[in-house]
Amino acid sequence: MSAKSLSHLPTEIIHAVARQATTKGLLALSQTSRRIHAISLEIIYRHIVLYDHAQAIQYCTAIASRPETAKLARKLKILYLLASPLAFDTTMKSVVRKMQNLFFLEIHSHFFFESISDVNLPRLSTCALPISLDLGSFLGRNLTVTDLRILPATGQLCPEFYTSAITSVHLPKLQRFIGPDLSAASFIPGSLASNIAIFCTRDTNVGLSGALEAIARSNADIIHFSCLVISLEQAFLIDVAKYLPGIRSLQIAKPTETHVSEDSELFMVFITTLLRSLTRLETLRLFAPIHGLEEIAVDELDAEFRSVQIWGEIAPRLETVTLPSNTLWTREGAPPVAYQESTLLTRLAPRVPYPRRSRRKRG
Repeated sequence: MSAKSLSHLPTEIIHAVARQATTKGLLALSQTSRRIHAISLEIIYRHIVLYDHAQAIQYCTAIASRPETAKLARKLKILYLLASPLAFDTTMKSVVRKMQNLFFLEIHSHFFFESISDVNLPRLSTCALPISLDLGSFLGRNLTVTDLRILPATGQLCPEFYTSAITSVHLPKLQRFIGPDLSAASFIPGSLASNIAIFCTRDTNVGLSGALEAIARSNADIIHFSCLVISLEQAFLIDVAKYLPGIRSLQIAKPTETHVSEDSELFMVFITTLLRSLTRLETLRLFAPIHGLEEIAVDELDAEFRSVQIWGEIAPRLETVTLPSNTLWTREGAPPVAYQESTLLTRLAPRVPYPRRSRRKRG
């Protein structure tokens, strides 16, 4: 097909063709005509993903020569972690400042994030940011954020001094939060957040209580709550019942390996007590890494079945239960539930009629 015939195609078809091309292919395609050049540039700069400094330098140079392309950017991901020379960060900051139509921002390097903490992006709604003392400064300038994910320090849990010293910011439009427990207390109170996932920043669940108390001060009902805990303790479950009595979906996961039978009877008692307070709960998911792929014993399944039966009577709205044994239980005849996933935990397995049991694949 000649360049002339290509340029006469409908815009939708040119967009569909251009979206399948690599960046190198788009650059070549952009040379065919003025119309296709404009379409190619829009796609090249719409979603920018930078894996290293070399790519960042190329984009900085290109945008510096064509400042109007900065306004084409909608999503920006900066995935490299190493520190950059100050002069480069200053240049990159000037480029980001020009991206006034940006609505998605993901930064993994706290070194670079510190350099743009005073940048205002008027259309920013979704961001994933590294844990940093400058979070409060940046979010205070970008109150349009609706979806906030705070990334832990690379290779370790978040340092306590980072989270405890973050300036509190009222985010009036915040709807979804994923991050460490102590920073939850800085950004969730007074927001509209209804989908929350938090994880521990220390070797114990200390700090979760304060985070839950802060979450309870949110202006909206918490619908989905997920938590990555160090250990499944009664004190934590009591706090969940106290501060989040109206939740409809509860997910709790442990990062450390454990056997299914570890304190199972006592744990089941704790959950039974918890469910007496969570009268609106529809989905309960409890996870813990398990040694090996062996099948659970029949007597253990029977014990689970008896517990789930009791839970079903205590919580009339409860429809789906996933236990640390990796077994999924559902109430018989329950309609499919549209479930909004939190990225801390794994995907829900296909539903099966209660009281049948299903073993979910682990991978």
